Amino acid sequence: VILGAVCNIFIFIAVNGYAKNPHELGKYLALFLGVSCFILCGSEHSVADMYYWWVSGCMLAEPGTAFICLLYISLGNIMGGVLFPVLERYI
Repeated sequence: VILGAVCNIFIFIAVNGYAKNPHELGKYLALFLGVSCFILCGSEHSVADMYYWWVSGCMLAEPGTAFICLLYISLGNIMGGVLFPVLERYI
């Protein structure tokens, strides 16, 4: 759950930095750094995990375990994707 939330926190920082930065270089630097940190931290993204697990055969080998893991990751993605925009709006 925590790795899923961290994923969307980094993506929110990247997209928000792109949207609010007045300089062209700053816009692309925010995107690059946000996505790079998301990848380097090893956080989980539910849609990417669905693809990788399907290609590797994990979804077919252990469908119940994979479904539960994807449920937790998706919950974390939702928490990270909703929490920070709401905090930014009201703080």
